[in-house]
Amino acid sequence: MADREVLAERYALGDVLGQGGMGAVYAAHDLVLGREVAIKILDVASAPVDALDRFRHEGQLLAGLSHPNIVTIYDFGTDKDTAWLVMELLPGPTLDRLLSDQGPLSVERVISYGQQCAAALAAAHAAGITHRDVKPANLMLAADGHCVLVDLGIARLAGATTSMQLALTEAGFILGTVAFIAPEIITGGTPGPQADLYALGAVMFILLTGRPPFAGDTCAAIFAQHLHAPPPRPSSVRADTPATLDDLVVGLLAKNPDSRPDATAVSIALAALALSHGDVADLATAPLPFPPTATTIANAVPEPARTRVLTTAAPGTVDAAVRRRQRRGMAALVTAALAIALAIAMAALLARTDSVPGPIAHQAPAPSLTQPSSPVAGLPTPVAASTSARAGPLSSMEAVAALHSAITAVADSGAFDPKQAQETQGRLDDLSRELSKSKPEELRKKVDEFNQHLTDYLNEGQLTSAGYGVLTDRIHDLRGTL
Repeated sequence: MADREVLAERYALGDVLGQGGMGAVYAAHDLVLGREVAIKILDVASAPVDALDRFRHEGQLLAGLSHPNIVTIYDFGTDKDTAWLVMELLPGPTLDRLLSDQGPLSVERVISYGQQCAAALAAAHAAGITHRDVKPANLMLAADGHCVLVDLGIARLAGATTSMQLALTEAGFILGTVAFIAPEIITGGTPGPQADLYALGAVMFILLTGRPPFAGDTCAAIFAQHLHAPPPRPSSVRADTPATLDDLVVGLLAKNPDSRPDATAVSIALAALALSHGDVADLATAPLPFPPTATTIANAVPEPARTRVLTTAAPGTVDAAVRRRQRRGMAALVTAALAIALAIAMAALLARTDSVPGPIAHQAPAPSLTQPSSPVAGLPTPVAASTSARAGPLSSMEAVAALHSAITAVADSGAFDPKQAQETQGRLDDLSRELSKSKPEELRKKVDEFNQHLTDYLNEGQLTSAGYGVLTDRIHDLRGTL
């Protein structure tokens, strides 16, 4: 390795794995920890003057994310002209490559990959990070077959504005992104979490049908369809698309971002659909559709300049065993907490959807999510979904009831120590008695104290990160009612 360029006196750069409009990706060897990694080097010389400061901030956020379906960031650094990220080396292929080689995927795989992507987006959005470029090329398969979201936050890290991205698109540099761009971005809005959900809808459409929801000879023609054309149904191209999946994809492609379900609700709905359509859990750990290759994300610029490290995060060490444990915990939690019966989840999701042709536009109001009328057989008491997935806001007592159900489900899944779960239920009972007595600011303080107890349990290993995520979502809902 003596003849290789060494980055930051630590990473021996190898072959270029891919390149595109944002940076070059290299295979590399970490000389300190003795492991193979992927390094993405971004050219920010032409970006706004504050781009590197933003990169340092975003790099810290990305390095702090730990989720089974998000690529692990180990390290990052900058100099005056470039910035770089060190991440786990994934074998691939990307879903884009899979689609190119095999054509439309099975319904079971689309449900599985869609659910995993939605779970990843839910975690990113909760951390305040919007992906901005969700597409099949940014979804890769890990060695055990799990789907992993990559390039998280890269568009914003590089300082790219909406106008810059559209200009690059017109020049043909990131043409693949055009198929997945949300209407609000085309009209000059700032990409937000709901734009990621629109892109996810387009991703699921193309995985099911082999073609994007909107196509045309020019970018302008495609933009016009994103803005004005009714979203097509996957079933219009692929007859075996389940009706519920058909409705969900159309709902994600709603023109109004406020009418799209959030990532948590989508993940829950797809998990429920997986059970009703057949067991797809084994797909996540099945052998890859064909032998993996050493590839990773491929948005890059050629021949980056030499760099030296100015600021780095502490290197992470998320090994394969930890990732497997995280995934097992997530799978157990999804099965035990299937937060809402499928019919209830979809009714709530689609109650928010406008611009939907056919019967979706006339959905009946969703019943109370804390009292589901048609639970899936064999599952524990459902956990209420996020308030953004229902037709109206929760009351304080409904939010408390939802949190009670969530604690029970998380404990039943094995993600929460039973003794600590029982103590937590007692604290929640005490808190519920205060709802009619205390002032909102006092209640919010008590909710924060309640949340701190959960954080302590997480740090002490009595609550898994997956269970913690479910419970803190419900606490967020409760805080919103005060």
